[in-house]
Amino acid sequence: MEIYKNIILTFLLLAFGCDDNKNDLSNEKINNSEALIGYGIGEFSFTGLKFFENKPLSIYTFAPDSNLKDLRVVFVMHGNNRNGKEYCFEWVKTAQNHKFLLLCPNFDELNYSGSENYQLGGMWQDNAFVDSSQWTYNFIDSIHQFLLELKYINNNKYAIYGHSAGAQFVHRYAEFIRPLSAEIIVSANAGWYTRIDTTEQYPYGLKNSPIKTFGIKDVLNLPVTILLGELDINPNASSLRKTEEAMRQGKHRFERGNFFYNEAKEFAESKNWQFNWRLETVPNVGHSNLGMAETAGLLIHNAFNQ
Repeated sequence: MEIYKNIILTFLLLAFGCDDNKNDLSNEKINNSEALIGYGIGEFSFTGLKFFENKPLSIYTFAPDSNLKDLRVVFVMHGNNRNGKEYCFEWVKTAQNHKFLLLCPNFDELNYSGSENYQLGGMWQDNAFVDSSQWTYNFIDSIHQFLLELKYINNNKYAIYGHSAGAQFVHRYAEFIRPLSAEIIVSANAGWYTRIDTTEQYPYGLKNSPIKTFGIKDVLNLPVTILLGELDINPNASSLRKTEEAMRQGKHRFERGNFFYNEAKEFAESKNWQFNWRLETVPNVGHSNLGMAETAGLLIHNAFNQ
């Protein structure tokens, strides 16, 4: 297909650190240099969306088995440091335990600068909403469909997880894309949220946003999990947004996540709508992607096998 002519195969052999799990992988070879995804760690560049064809998106990958079709696809969304490679490394043990194929997109600052083009999905540019075809949220389903068409995978469902800034991307992706192919949507330790509140102005709420009240019903029926580290309670964290609107959501990430979930639940109950979200917390973990990975992986495993 024409849009796939721009796919650049750039597999990297990446070395790990000093722990046993990483040492086991450091000497692995990718035997087929023409393969898009191979056993172990790799990377490819995706330019399969017309509006973004000149802005390649690096996708770091990890496959714990050479038979990719037997693996469940999990998107892992990085934080504000744009460190998709590191996030992929931190999920390797979880992927091995549960037989996940990791896809870790990296929204670099050069092509996708600022929170507007990552956490907020590119929806709002120059003080106006842009056409939905220009939203960066579109990458997820496009990458999944691309791999299906090339027959690397055969499962029509995937999971998506994001931590910190990635959690912001993920919960808004659920709100504004309403993906039907997502088996589970895990938002872990977001700094602030676009609330299920039609009186709070976007981006802190849904007032004057592209989603209308009738569309919220579908959002609340999605398999969303708000995952929170019980020690993510620092009100002075350097990257924690301190605007008046954000502070209305709580003093720290743990409080804000609880507030977001409970407000959404109350909204659903007020309308007598189905509410399919879950709230899960992780003891003894603060603001750590690595610390959240094991619990998130188990939630995803259970969702795929229920």
